[in-house]
Amino acid sequence: MVLEAPVQAALDDLDAAFDYCLYGLQAYAVVFSLWPVMRHTYEQLLGRVEVWSGERSATLLGLRERLARSVQSLQATTSLTAEELCVARERVYADMYAQCARGLGSPSAEATLAACLTPGWTSSMRRPQNASACCCGNASVLQALLRRQGSHAW
Repeated sequence: MVLEAPVQAALDDLDAAFDYCLYGLQAYAVVFSLWPVMRHTYEQLLGRVEVWSGERSATLLGLRERLARSVQSLQATTSLTAEELCVARERVYADMYAQCARGLGSPSAEATLAACLTPGWTSSMRRPQNASACCCGNASVLQALLRRQGSHAW
């Protein structure tokens, strides 16, 4: 059966369209998995600032106010006030990521959301001279996804 050219062209692009959707869902899972991690990190930082035994300088008080606003905002905007909800969402995002990896034909057991979110350095990243100058362990989570996407012609 011979199809009209526009219909055939649309059908020929279906694999790339599905790949695009699956990569998009993986990016969504990564991004929205970072919100609870950020919230927990800000809560821990706020707790440490609040029990600080040193001088209560204007800078420290400003940091405390900033962290308190961030914690309040993250708790309100992410609807993650109950720890059970956090755990359930983490499971959902991990499953979504894994199912997308499977749909994309990834045979690797390392193609997990947890592996993607694990801080680490790759040879393509330049480690700062002073490790304390870097505030995050892995700024390349989305870059890795984009590199994988770049290998597909969309």
